[in-house]
Amino acid sequence: MSLFSGLKYLGLAGAALLVGSGPATAHPHVWLDNVTTFVFEGDKLAALRLTWTFDEFFGTAIIRRFDANRNNRFEPEENAELEKGAFANLKEYGYFAHMTVGGKPAGFGAVTGFQGAVRNGQLVYDFTLPLAEPVDPGAAEVVISIYDESYFVEVGLDTNDPVRFDRMTPGRCSFSVRDASGAQQSFGVAPFQSITLSCPKP
Repeated sequence: MSLFSGLKYLGLAGAALLVGSGPATAHPHVWLDNVTTFVFEGDKLAALRLTWTFDEFFGTAIIRRFDANRNNRFEPEENAELEKGAFANLKEYGYFAHMTVGGKPAGFGAVTGFQGAVRNGQLVYDFTLPLAEPVDPGAAEVVISIYDESYFVEVGLDTNDPVRFDRMTPGRCSFSVRDASGAQQSFGVAPFQSITLSCPKP
């Protein structure tokens, strides 16, 4: 897969100036750091809020394409174009979000609240993935992994603050992180980490 194809994969058209080459399964062309915020409604987990900070090369290309007035902000009209042109297509890939509840795959509803930003010169996406149905994390183990199966995009966890909680009863849940890719990496699967919630019943 070429870099041009990859940028189209992320929803960005007209990026011929960025053409590159290399097999996606061997070498990622886009890197991002992810922060996952677990959003609660009462005692149930209702949504994931994801914050992606992109690498300089890809981020600069997107900023130049969509920050039309060059003020390092995405005004409402620019943000709408950014969402349409360089984000919405990720629906086809589930926004790289993989979740299990009690060991079984769990689904998501329609994404909400997309907002692009420029922070410290880097491109940042913020958006929310509502769960198809809220779940009680005290009744079944919840595991979240954010990764691109094609390994065109390499997703890492933010090194300082990878997991946050919103509207959760203080102290109710904790989390652990582990390398979840293991031997699969030798078959071209992207390396990734999983986040497991621990919410013991009172």
